Amino acid sequence: MWGSEMGANEWGVCVGNEAVWTQLNGPNDEEERLLGMDLVRLALERAQTARQALDVITNLLETYGQGGTCSDTSSFTYHNSFLMADPNEAYVLETADQQWAAQRVESGFRNISNCLSIGSKIDFMSNLY
Repeated sequence: MWGSEMGANEWGVCVGNEAVWTQLNGPNDEEERLLGMDLVRLALERAQTARQALDVITNLLETYGQGGTCSDTSSFTYHNSFLMADPNEAYVLETADQQWAAQRVESGFRNISNCLSIGSKIDFMSNLY
């Protein structure tokens, strides 16, 4: 695996991810595509703001999809949720296959875990399907 579950870059952008499972998880997830750790690494490499990190991840997700096993010795697969922040703004991004929904964190705090947490307040979403 080439990436990480969380990190920060020189512009103060921080991105972390967690595994999630939905009804869209299935046998096609074993096909090698981008893992959550790849998406974290690429967002930190390319983004100077949390919003740019959101755009990087969602564009890659829609273009290439996510999938593959998380190790050479396991068939364990999953989709991802992400938390991304910079000194000025933060977002939660939740994915299922190539679909996604994002919510801007407007006050207080947020966390992510192994389940979807965005309810009816969706600020951005994919147009797929």
